[in-house]
Amino acid sequence: MQHTPQRWLSLFAIISLSACAYQPFLTTPTVQTPELVDTANLPFAAQPQTNWWMLYGSQDLNHLMDELSQNSFDLASARERVTKSRALLGQQRAANLPSLDLQLSDRANNDMQNGQTTKSNNLGFNAAYEVDLWGSRDAAEYAAEFSVVAQQQEYQSLRLQLQASLAQSYFDYLALHDRVRIAEKNLKASKELLDVIRWRFEAGSASGVELNQQRSTWLTAQAQLLSMQRALVSSEHTLAVILGRESLRVGELTGDFDSLKLPVVSLVQPAQLLETRPDIQLADAMLRVNEAALYQEKAKRWPTLNLSAGLGLQDILSGTEWSSSLLGSLAMPIFDAGRISNQIDAAQSDLSIAQFNYRQVVLQAMQETLETLSEYAYQQQLLSVRQQELKNNEQLYELAKLRYDSGDTDFINLLTSQRSLFSANDTLYQAKTAELQATVNIFKAMGIAPDISAMPQTPAPITPVETTP
Repeated sequence: MQHTPQRWLSLFAIISLSACAYQPFLTTPTVQTPELVDTANLPFAAQPQTNWWMLYGSQDLNHLMDELSQNSFDLASARERVTKSRALLGQQRAANLPSLDLQLSDRANNDMQNGQTTKSNNLGFNAAYEVDLWGSRDAAEYAAEFSVVAQQQEYQSLRLQLQASLAQSYFDYLALHDRVRIAEKNLKASKELLDVIRWRFEAGSASGVELNQQRSTWLTAQAQLLSMQRALVSSEHTLAVILGRESLRVGELTGDFDSLKLPVVSLVQPAQLLETRPDIQLADAMLRVNEAALYQEKAKRWPTLNLSAGLGLQDILSGTEWSSSLLGSLAMPIFDAGRISNQIDAAQSDLSIAQFNYRQVVLQAMQETLETLSEYAYQQQLLSVRQQELKNNEQLYELAKLRYDSGDTDFINLLTSQRSLFSANDTLYQAKTAELQATVNIFKAMGIAPDISAMPQTPAPITPVETTP
């Protein structure tokens, strides 16, 4: 029976296409976690939102988030890692096709005895292919695909972390602006009262102790103002670095702290929301990668089939001396001193580590979510207490001032009430900032905006109280 080159090539193609497909066998580990919520009991639940920062109602924050996506150096690096993983996937997929090489040579031989020169030239085409008998190459492609997924989730995780940091830094920046303003008013009020006490001291109706006590309050107010001004500058630098601004300035922001809305987050959440967390998605992807790696190591014990074919032309000018070849080779390891067995054991350990890591990541996600929900509930209650505290200190100061002016109480009571009022003003801003940051931590812990029990609310503005002497 005559075997023409066409028949050999047909046989080559048939064998090449006879490869086995890799079948994943891994089941994601189950983790027993407490239920966060019975969703049937939710009075109202909005659909989870990916643009969670829009719940705060700040156009400045929306623009900053857009700028972060475009200009962050960290995100740019993460995007490049995703691009690289896709290139590696393309490289792995290229192995599914035969390689084809072209060789062209020209040779001149000079006979030194008779002075004759002979020339020869050759043209050759060579094809080679390793048949994927057991799906090992398919498993490698599967692993490369999930490596892309892993890098994508790394990017999503980093983006979520940066978005949360940006939102919290923005809230700090706005709050510090207002706290500086309050500190300036406190300094002015303490200076005015100091002037009154000095006048009374000179008139003989106030003691030197009272004068020095009020001077101490005035100096403390100066120190607090300087500290907040320094914190404001530092906060601006933090924002600029997150945004990738080389100028380290964000002076164009016009947002108002009191206009920020407070999302009212349900204290019970569907556990399914945790599935969107990038770190859980990343841990799952690494399970798939290590599963495929274990299969590839096991496949090394089995035979491999390599095919090669060649087509050559001995004399390019004449075009008549054609030749062809086809080679198939089957090989398998017989003795390797336990090398493959140890590689399999190592891959099995990597898979076990990935499974343990997956369980740990899920448990940590649950713990972080429960902690952030608990912290949010605490900050809600604390803000209400701080609001009542400020109102009470306002009344206390007015009463102490009236009694001091009428001579019914001493200066110590007036001084104490003034200091308490200064502190209550500043503490209320800190409490609102803490509640805003607590909501951000919930979004970060759940990987997405959680269900909310009501539309975001705008709390009553914090109005600094000016103390008059």
